[in-house]
Amino acid sequence: ERFQETEIGQIPCEWEVMRIGNIGNVIRGASPRPKGDKRYYGGDVPRLMVEDVTRDGKFVTPQVDFLTSDGAKLSRPCKAGTLTIVCSGTVGVPAFLSVNACIHDGFLAVVGIDGRFDSDYLYHQINKLRTKLDSAATHGGVFTNLTTTGVKEFPIAIPRSKDEQKSIANALSDTDTLIRSLEQLIE
Repeated sequence: ERFQETEIGQIPCEWEVMRIGNIGNVIRGASPRPKGDKRYYGGDVPRLMVEDVTRDGKFVTPQVDFLTSDGAKLSRPCKAGTLTIVCSGTVGVPAFLSVNACIHDGFLAVVGIDGRFDSDYLYHQINKLRTKLDSAATHGGVFTNLTTTGVKEFPIAIPRSKDEQKSIANALSDTDTLIRSLEQLIE
């Protein structure tokens, strides 16, 4: 009685199904061309790479690639705290930028998240959807590619209360931390 049937399955009656694009603006990164041009590459502006995300996990500090100020103008600068999503290759992996950095065209970002929604809750929902995001991506040639439009249309279950969103996100973060510490102990 306390659950409702929705397009994504049963959810509590107090929750709703929302599209990611209705929670925040989904943008795609950009890269200066030609790649490796000294006018754009090798400066001091950090640029997020998949290697950074796989190394750091949830909170990422780009350390692999850097742009010049002219290169940053041709890329997609994002502020610290921006929720990013890998959209090319290993698609669907979310991470928060720990510092101001540019994102290249292998990343999407959710910016301008509506104040009614907790970004950490959204992170956990995207992380849970990784397999579905990969299935929705285009699989052609060498790369798998997730589109901005595709991510905007993804439905997620979301509590109407921001406090409940935060409580759920905190519990999931605590569980992730516990799992990591157990894995380290096993090693």
